[in-house]
Amino acid sequence: MLKFSDQLGSPTASFESVLSLLSSFFVPESDDALMHWVSRTMADKSLRADMKTWREQWRGFDSGTKATILL
Repeated sequence: MLKFSDQLGSPTASFESVLSLLSSFFVPESDDALMHWVSRTMADKSLRADMKTWREQWRGFDSGTKATILL
């Protein structure tokens, strides 16, 4: 994933391009497998806290303020 950090953190990266790049890493075997993974992931309180921080950083980045993204 680090080899794509330049593309993911680029000021010209659109939401769609980032989503497309990230979605190429995870192809679920079935809808049930995907929902099981989402359920387990969302139950992880530490990850949810990280996601909140990332969301705030993205908002800062998107609004033009300097933010540290994808460290």
